[in-house]
Amino acid sequence: MTDLPFTLEQPLDVSDARIASRKLADQRRAAEKEHEALTIQAAEAEREYRKAYARAFIESDGIAEARKASAQASTADLSYMRDLKAGMVKVKAEQLRGLEGERSMLKSLIDWSARLDPFASVDRAPQR
Repeated sequence: MTDLPFTLEQPLDVSDARIASRKLADQRRAAEKEHEALTIQAAEAEREYRKAYARAFIESDGIAEARKASAQASTADLSYMRDLKAGMVKVKAEQLRGLEGERSMLKSLIDWSARLDPFASVDRAPQR
C-alpha cells in the first residue's frame, strides 16, 4: 500500500482502500477508548480534589478568605492533577476530530480513485 496521503501517485485499488479504512477505524476505536479512560480519570481527579478541598477548608482556622487560601494551598497538587487530566481529555478529543478529518480525506481519495479507475473499485478489468 502507498503511504497515504503524501505519496499517492495512482488511484487506490479496493485492497488499498480496505486496508486504509480498517487502519483508520482501528485508530479511531483506540482513540475513543483512550478518550473514555481519560474522561474517567479526569472525573476521579475532580472528585478527589473536591473532597480534599472541602476537608482542608473545614479543618482550617480563621475567616472564610483565610480558610479558602489555606485550603487552596494544601490542595494545590490535586488541583494541578485535576487540571492536567481535564486538559488531556481535550487533547484526545482534538485527536478524535483529526481522525474524523482523515476519514473524510480518505473518502475523498476513494471517490477520486473510483473516478480515475472505476474498474479498480470492483477488482475487475473492463469487459470488451
